[in-house]
Amino acid sequence: MDYTNEARERFKTDCFATDVVGIVIEKADVGYAKCYVDITDKHHNAENYVMGGVIFTLADFAFAVAANTGSPVTVTLSGKIDFFSGTRAKRLYAVAEIEKDGKHICFYRVTVTDDEKNVIAMVSENGYKMKV
Repeated sequence: MDYTNEARERFKTDCFATDVVGIVIEKADVGYAKCYVDITDKHHNAENYVMGGVIFTLADFAFAVAANTGSPVTVTLSGKIDFFSGTRAKRLYAVAEIEKDGKHICFYRVTVTDDEKNVIAMVSENGYKMKV
């Protein structure tokens, strides 16, 4: 099954992530997603670093793609971000990977890196499966 194209089709109406922020799904599989965003001036804060909200949105979107690929509709219960470094990168990546998959609750770890493979942030997200 081509989960990547299925995810792209499913999430194309997520207008904030795809149209406003510009996030692209690179790869999707059950319990896994890799997404990226090309950074432009609109993504920068007053200090010319990538805004933390952009970084969290990228991570949260990667979680959504991973948690909803081949699974029941899953929504975020909680999300926590730890920033490791500011960045002025031209592209950021988020890789979401499942850590624990329960009957109703799942846990994902999302790693955000820049185009030089520097770890920018780590995000942990708990999801709730709406229909089991």
